[in-house]
Amino acid sequence: MYRSVEGDLSYPEIVMLEKSYHNKEKSLIERLIWKKEPISLSQIGEWKGDALLAMHRFEEAAIAYKGIGRSQFLITDPFLIHVVDCHDCDHRDVLGTLSRLQFAEKMHALNSKAQNGDAQAALEYANGLYNITWFGNSRDAINSSLQEAEELEVSTFYSMDAPYAAYERALKLAPGKEKKAFVLFMLAKCEQNRFEMKENEISYTAYYGDDLPCDPVKNQEFRKNFALLKSSYANTEFYKLVLKECSYFEHYVRVH
Repeated sequence: MYRSVEGDLSYPEIVMLEKSYHNKEKSLIERLIWKKEPISLSQIGEWKGDALLAMHRFEEAAIAYKGIGRSQFLITDPFLIHVVDCHDCDHRDVLGTLSRLQFAEKMHALNSKAQNGDAQAALEYANGLYNITWFGNSRDAINSSLQEAEELEVSTFYSMDAPYAAYERALKLAPGKEKKAFVLFMLAKCEQNRFEMKENEISYTAYYGDDLPCDPVKNQEFRKNFALLKSSYANTEFYKLVLKECSYFEHYVRVH
């Protein structure tokens, strides 16, 4: 479900609004509504593009943005990834150069290349998906009220399903152990974010602390990729970097 901040509309409602705008034989009710709410076709097109972007329908989003000849710019680089996320750092230090249109076009192109076996494109596509979720540095790309959506489990804004699947594809294509170690860590990040979103089952202390009561839950459901990283990639330089920078991974290695 996509809901726009401006109109609080679902995507089907935006499409209906667009059809009504173009309808030359409007009903009396439609004419009254349009007189009271003089929304421009350009605004509808922007809402449509934003909705399609939120649903990861990137090619269609690009077409919608092109139809109105504009789209907003992202705050920072939506493909930038760190071991430890620092959104404020990215927003401060890396000025965004892509509009939502350009981002949509690039994501469509990357996915097409990834489908043909391009390892770098697969990784960049996964990074882009990760960064437009709540946990990424470009959550502003999704101009919506998804942040307040009641059905979080079906919201692409909060869900790790799409980034996780994209990183799984990237892992299969990744050349060499260093790249694979990086992708495994991103899969582990997705797991950690899923753990954070697990509704009302884990306490704040258990999530952020090192207390042992939380370990069984983490280990059973949310630590598969930490385990793989430790067991198969301990001799990589990336493993050493993560061990130094990521307190969650350092704790995992220390107690297992």
